[in-house]
Amino acid sequence: MDRQGILLESGTNEMEFVEFHIGTQWFGVNVAKVQQMVEYNPEGLTRVPMGHDSLLGLLSWQGRTVRLINLRSALGIEEKAREGSRSTVLVTEFNDECNGFLVDGVDRIHRISWDRISPADPLLRQFNAPVLGSVNVNQRELFIIDLEQLVTEIDPADDDPETAEDKETAGNRADMHLVLAEDSAIILKNVTNLLTKAGFGKITSFCNGQEALDYLSVAHSKAESEGQPLSKFVSCVVADIEMPQMDGLTLCKRLKSELKARVPVVIFSSLVNTQMASKCESVGADGCVGKARIDQLIETLDSVGIH
Repeated sequence: MDRQGILLESGTNEMEFVEFHIGTQWFGVNVAKVQQMVEYNPEGLTRVPMGHDSLLGLLSWQGRTVRLINLRSALGIEEKAREGSRSTVLVTEFNDECNGFLVDGVDRIHRISWDRISPADPLLRQFNAPVLGSVNVNQRELFIIDLEQLVTEIDPADDDPETAEDKETAGNRADMHLVLAEDSAIILKNVTNLLTKAGFGKITSFCNGQEALDYLSVAHSKAESEGQPLSKFVSCVVADIEMPQMDGLTLCKRLKSELKARVPVVIFSSLVNTQMASKCESVGADGCVGKARIDQLIETLDSVGIH
């Protein structure tokens, strides 16, 4: 897999995903999270008690030990594998962690625009289904799986950061209005709770980048009509990268280039690494933080959000 071809241009609102199947159901996952796809060898699995029914055991991969998660079990699919399927492990890396996901087989890789991906049905969001959205490819509907949410459900993080806070910092946080764009209901709830606990005064959230941009466009028009900068109404935008309709990089690029909005944007994503940090900088982001570092997000907001 040529990982260098992923999002060669930042802010194009495109993504590549691996199409795979479990039984007769088709799914997809962002290629940016996949390090390698390898044929499953049960003899290479070390079975150890791991505390969750979906965790099969440990695999050795390129000198590293990774957990193997049975995606059929994690998604609650009872249907057996199709005849002729070749069990495959999707070795992934995000949030500075490697995991393997066992699927029945891999079909192909697609490149599409995020605006082709329909947001998850409200019923799926109500039950916190690990689905980013769905897309029709070759006359069949595929669900784009949120592996990050699955890992969070299997192994909840003890995420209660302690950050330095004096009277001035507390006052700045209380006065800030954050716009948060995050499609995962569970992650949105957790991050909102943690930011509120840290003292941030107002958080307006959206489940995709397009809704956030629409809100910011209205706020920008209001600010202009009153002769005020947008920063008087919005202190900072925090955006995930993976979102249906519009990704976080495109949201940032359009906010900075089209609206000419002088408001800080922080990309908060499990995909953040050295290469992605460069892409964030190229679209004008004022910071980028991995989702495993909520403490660093708070520190970044303290830094960029002070007017």
